[in-house]
Amino acid sequence: MEETCTGFELMAQKAPIFAGMAQIAGLKPKGSYSIAEVSQASGVAPSTLFEHVSLGFLEARLPPGRERGRRVEPESFDRYWTVHWHAE
Repeated sequence: MEETCTGFELMAQKAPIFAGMAQIAGLKPKGSYSIAEVSQASGVAPSTLFEHVSLGFLEARLPPGRERGRRVEPESFDRYWTVHWHAE
């Protein structure tokens, strides 16, 4: 019998840090998250996340045709977290 991966297991293959945070926070696995969701999962204040986006530390994309509602991909968050919060 073939085993199937859950959404978080698939996310964890590319973004293990955020996958764990999102699962603990009760978020559903998906391709990108709002700043509010990233804040909920990580415990970083939304104002800090917005500031880090504006400084270029955290990559967030604006969906086509939208003026608000930037989205953060899990892989982008993992790079940001490693460099700006838990660099060794």
